[in-house]
Amino acid sequence: MFTTIVLGFYALFFLSLSFTIYLYIRLVVAVRKGKMSQNGSINSGHAIQGRIHVDYEEITDANALKEIHWFLLIYLIVKSTGIGWLLLSW
Repeated sequence: MFTTIVLGFYALFFLSLSFTIYLYIRLVVAVRKGKMSQNGSINSGHAIQGRIHVDYEEITDANALKEIHWFLLIYLIVKSTGIGWLLLSW
């Protein structure tokens, strides 16, 4: 039972990591081409927004890419620090 739960959490972790990498690659490609990627992310946002219509701004630019680079760097540092602390406490 415990092993199944742990394997389920690992599967969720790797699925979310894969999705994050996929979105990152789409953002990099969109910034290099100079146009907004409207395929999945915007359409899925319209599907779940409800009755109120929201106009999305063009935010696919070099600044968005810089922000995601900082986010991923800080995420990796925090994750590495947490794993290191866990290994040292054992």
